Amino acid sequence: TKYGFNTNNAMWLITLMQLAYKKKEVVEDVCTNVYDMEHVTVIDNDETDTHCFITYNERIITITFRGTDSLKNWLTNLDFIPTDAAFPARYGTAGVTVHGGFNTALMSVWEEIQTIVNDAFEKHPDLRLFISGHSLGGALANLCYGHFTFGNEPRHVGAVYTIGQPCAGNAKFVKTLSEESPHTAYIRITNNQDVVPSVAPGEHCGVNIHFNSSGELHFDPGLFRGMINQIGSIHGSVTNLNHEIGRAHV
Repeated sequence: TKYGFNTNNAMWLITLMQLAYKKKEVVEDVCTNVYDMEHVTVIDNDETDTHCFITYNERIITITFRGTDSLKNWLTNLDFIPTDAAFPARYGTAGVTVHGGFNTALMSVWEEIQTIVNDAFEKHPDLRLFISGHSLGGALANLCYGHFTFGNEPRHVGAVYTIGQPCAGNAKFVKTLSEESPHTAYIRITNNQDVVPSVAPGEHCGVNIHFNSSGELHFDPGLFRGMINQIGSIHGSVTNLNHEIGRAHV
């Protein structure tokens, strides 16, 4: 678990990212009958073409965001006008900004996310919260983590795992988020064939696990390389995910 990385969490959350592209009935069936979750809600906003699902039991709650699946969604990606994202004033005055298009997409489903998460914690106060997402969904996961952390009633996020995410905010956003949540593990997985992580200006959060053109695993920071033998199987999962939804990147 060095740098907060956990092999089991990584493999499970990658599977959830794959599941996010399936039909609602499949998501509900897998979460209920395979993962033994007591609750699952699929959230779809057709206006912004934003999609995620939330599932929980008495121990864990996960929020999983789907990536780009349409031209409309891709155009949302390209709205990089910085905004303060309606964070409390103390963060705006500190210079924290995020990309407007990504934040608009998240805000279109944020009220429903908050309601479900609050209800879950009322039932199970000791829940561990995990957030994940692929491509655009990774940027939304990043911002979701930010809103939980910067809110007037902050909620601790145990870990964030993303695959192929673009930057969601500026350097001050990344620095302040890290300072405000020092115990949150943020793992950002990328591969050599995906251009999406570099399309948006700004700065990335977390520890980067990168697969180069030869399929070799590289870590940032360098000390993370010592874990390479533990997570070699992740490469196959990432490859499968990109193959399955490669058409999603317009």
